[in-house]
Amino acid sequence: MSFLLEFISELRRRAVIKFAAIYAALAWVVLQFIDLVFPRLGFPDWTITFVLLIAAIGFPFGLIFAWIFERTPDGLKITAPLNNPEKETLKSSGKMGDVAVVSVLTVLVGLLYLNQFLDIDEPDVATVDIVATTSSEVDAQADVMDSPSIAVLPFTNLSALQENAYFAAGIHEDVLTQLSRIEGLKVISRTSMMRYAGDTQKSIREIAQELDVNHVLEGSVRRAGDQVRITFQLIEAATDKHIWAQNYDRSLENIFAVQTEVASAVALQLQGKLSFHPGQVVVAGPSTSAAIYDQYLKARELSDFWRDPKAAVLMLRQVIDDDPGFSEAYATLAKALMGTRETGAQWADIREEVFRSARRAVELTPLLDHGHRQLGYAYTLDNRYEDAQTSFLTALSLNPNNAETYQGLAKVKRDQGLHAESILYLEKSLEFDPLNAKTLTDLGFSIANIDPERALPLLEKARDLNPEMPQIYAVIGNVALATGGLEKFYDNWRLAIDVGKMEQLFPLNIMSFFLGSIGGGDLANRYLDEMKAISPKHSLTYASLLLNDLATSQLKDRYSKKHLALCQAWVEHDSDSILARRYLADALRAQAYRAKQDENLKLAAELNQQANEQYEMALEGFRRPDGTYSYANPMGFGVIHFGLNLLETGDAVRGRLILDGALTQIEADPVFPFLHIHRFAVYASLAKDEAALDALEDGYKNGLYSAWVVESYVDRWFPRFVKNVRYQRIMHQIEARNAKALVYIRLRESLI
Repeated sequence: MSFLLEFISELRRRAVIKFAAIYAALAWVVLQFIDLVFPRLGFPDWTITFVLLIAAIGFPFGLIFAWIFERTPDGLKITAPLNNPEKETLKSSGKMGDVAVVSVLTVLVGLLYLNQFLDIDEPDVATVDIVATTSSEVDAQADVMDSPSIAVLPFTNLSALQENAYFAAGIHEDVLTQLSRIEGLKVISRTSMMRYAGDTQKSIREIAQELDVNHVLEGSVRRAGDQVRITFQLIEAATDKHIWAQNYDRSLENIFAVQTEVASAVALQLQGKLSFHPGQVVVAGPSTSAAIYDQYLKARELSDFWRDPKAAVLMLRQVIDDDPGFSEAYATLAKALMGTRETGAQWADIREEVFRSARRAVELTPLLDHGHRQLGYAYTLDNRYEDAQTSFLTALSLNPNNAETYQGLAKVKRDQGLHAESILYLEKSLEFDPLNAKTLTDLGFSIANIDPERALPLLEKARDLNPEMPQIYAVIGNVALATGGLEKFYDNWRLAIDVGKMEQLFPLNIMSFFLGSIGGGDLANRYLDEMKAISPKHSLTYASLLLNDLATSQLKDRYSKKHLALCQAWVEHDSDSILARRYLADALRAQAYRAKQDENLKLAAELNQQANEQYEMALEGFRRPDGTYSYANPMGFGVIHFGLNLLETGDAVRGRLILDGALTQIEADPVFPFLHIHRFAVYASLAKDEAALDALEDGYKNGLYSAWVVESYVDRWFPRFVKNVRYQRIMHQIEARNAKALVYIRLRESLI
């Protein structure tokens, strides 16, 4: 105890305690000042932590400096030791005073650390009511401000004319867009928010929990002629308290500024957690007239969710004629044009206008993400994946909150066979659009490439969200087939056909192919006839004609001259179809094989050269910088066929490079069970026979039914397998299951 008193006495004599008190007091004042001022000047949160860190580091050095040096009339000098060798004692009052100072300093430093690192904020008494809260509510309120997020409920249309609903929807989408551009603010996409349109029995808190947000913005729109009143309320989800409300009365000519004002007002309420400066303009509204903007909103409403893309295209063309400088109209036109593909339009027919519109949007307003995003989708349809990725990443840099941009990047990666990267982008998209059935379906499909069982819950959730979407049933059916569920496969594909309209073509195509491949040619023809009745010149109809011909023909008759003529007709009709070119390449390759058997080597060489040219064009979008091709995609067979054909025609170096590249991808990433046949072909072509048979057996265990595909490969390219006992056993198992499946489906078909 005496030692402690002596130490405290020495601290007082050397003015260390006095220095500590002054240092802590000054640090407290400085930190309170920057905590108040820095957010309003737009400084990020880390700057406050940085100043605190500097203050904390300087504190012990200051104490050491105070112990060693003392201030004298002659300046700083090293502190002299005590002259009196006897130990001095402290008076009681002095002891208590020093103990109090040390205690206060300890508490002060502790509060500084708690305030900065645990982020204990005092409520804003101007906007938040003082209420009794439970500990769980306190935790919820702390979470509210940790990562600002907001859901904007569909605005209520209070206009006397219900047809003005499009106008309320348009204002809602524009406000969402402006908010999404605020850095650091998570904004839920309109697709998810539309599920709360109309009357909903859910409370604000329930909606916020479903969407994983901590703020909700409500609004209503009342339009009377050229006058508009828009009302907004910002609600803190954890407490269900209104923290901001505002009415805006505007004429149509001045409506554009409202979206920016609302975004700025919301940012102002959340300014302590955003790097966005409240005085900053987000993005100016369009500079078009009110009448043209009104027409634009009507067209955009028709293009959203593919309500009527054809009508939207006509209206948007008129909007652009009236205002050639309206950049958003060009971007929306590109989107609407691509939407017409859902109703049967061919990419070749709309391609030029799509690119022209998207590029014009980018030229007029390069800092808006919408044009870059639509350009990315156009490049994707053109199979120009590097260009598509560049456009999507540019859009993402301009607006990191847009779910559609992440969906676009996911599609690029999925089409390239990069399923793991696709999954990451889809999961990011769902952060901003958690109730989007299509994104959930795409995610389920991508996961099915790796783990079919894990994909089913996601797909079933998507189905519950949108039971009218045929693609969901199709993917569930595929996954069911991959896991051995023939009944579930058939039932879901029948639902996909029954639910679909023009989209019937895809499930009809699969059913026709599947039935043909297991020996049910008569049933396959029934589905094929339905396709021809719906759209005789559609790419999927051509694909079904070709697949049906291959599946139902005898082995020796496959790839006949009639088949070649069908492929040539498809390419003439749709020269941009990579699938058409791949089938044409396969047909040319088969004819070259026959010419070689007939010892017509010159014709064989010519046909093989033509086949290679078609493969090159079809696979251009899948070519990687190292000369290999992404094979785990719908063109995977084309990659393998191209490699085999190069080997066959003497270009062994390049052929081996392509097949080795496919092998590297096989061994690096798991693939969807239906691609096991690809694995078989790659391993067989590289003389890895046991690995090839392993792949074939894996395919059988995971739903491989297409025995004729395997037979075609073995008959033409790998005859050494014909007498292999293991190969024969696997093929017998596949054929036996085919026969059982055919009996089951014939029975079900007779009951429909």
